[in-house]
Amino acid sequence: MKLLLFVLMLLLGPTVMAQDAPVRTFAIEGQIGGTTSPHVKTLTKGQYLIPEKVGSGYGMLSKLRVEYYLPYTPISLKAGYEHEEWNFLDTNLGNDMEGVSLGVRCYPGRKLWGVQPYIGLDALYNFSGGSYAYSRDVASDRFGRVRYDGMVHIPHVSVAPIAGVDLYLFSCIALQLEYSCRLGLSRASVFQAQYNHQPEPFELRMRPIRHGFNVGLKIVFPFHFTAGDGVNLVQGILDILLNKTNDNYRYYR
Repeated sequence: MKLLLFVLMLLLGPTVMAQDAPVRTFAIEGQIGGTTSPHVKTLTKGQYLIPEKVGSGYGMLSKLRVEYYLPYTPISLKAGYEHEEWNFLDTNLGNDMEGVSLGVRCYPGRKLWGVQPYIGLDALYNFSGGSYAYSRDVASDRFGRVRYDGMVHIPHVSVAPIAGVDLYLFSCIALQLEYSCRLGLSRASVFQAQYNHQPEPFELRMRPIRHGFNVGLKIVFPFHFTAGDGVNLVQGILDILLNKTNDNYRYYR
């Protein structure tokens, strides 16, 4: 097996070394994750307070984007499609937000040990934004049914500061971890909540601020396979084969 590894390294080395370190021009990435919006404020003052913790919203967040690297700079431009679910007050009732995103990224340092952090800013346009009346009866785990009435304001435009890191599995394939603070440019949504056991309702204000957490995969072009990638891949395959062979030998012995 050691002889086989040596022969494969000799064969792969010249082929992949000739393709080492081309200048990256663009990338394609897909991400999936979730959003949460904990910014709920009680407006009513007095004897009757919120009887239990009221969540403001949660949902899935998916992104598909193209990134273009500006030559000789640590800056890149991004554009793509995003889909976000926004459920109000933990009621599983809400609105799907989908639209286009434009953004910029800055990579402040060189890729070190396959790790490259970045910061950035996105502008998001939601096709389904607007305002509408919201009226729902929802079952509460502790207090029976709750009545929500109010006006929902879904932002057409949001801006989102970004912080993340690319973890390169190979020279052109990276695992992504990304956080975004999504600030909607619209009025806050205001609700009246009436619990059956309380004599009067209280008011809630929900600001259009969401926190997004995503995991994704990025493929950088021009796609290439370096000598290090080849050696690591061959070594990994041989390790699997050798371990399997040794396990079988111990079993039959």
